[in-house]
Amino acid sequence: MKTIWRSDYEMEYMTENTRALSEGRQPRVRRLQREFSAGLQNKLKHDLENAVEQLSSFDAPDGCRRIVLFLMELDHAQAMTDGFLAEIRDFVQQEIGDAQIEFKLIPL
Repeated sequence: MKTIWRSDYEMEYMTENTRALSEGRQPRVRRLQREFSAGLQNKLKHDLENAVEQLSSFDAPDGCRRIVLFLMELDHAQAMTDGFLAEIRDFVQQEIGDAQIEFKLIPL
């Protein structure tokens, strides 16, 4: 199973804003991109290929299916954007080599 959770940048942002709010300060504001960026595409491609390579390194009996369960957590706004979801689903291949890819999105 391959899971992409919040990035270090996202975790730092959330921690800093939680602290600011608890101390009565204004949270930091940032601009979000509502696009399936080249950087995210490269990360997904690399992580999928790595998961398939890891699966392929184990001998399996005939008839055994190799399945990569790929979970990705998105913020609520991104997860509710149909175009963004469709773009990611279209990008993720159904199979790589002899491995089947099962892709699930997890809204926050």
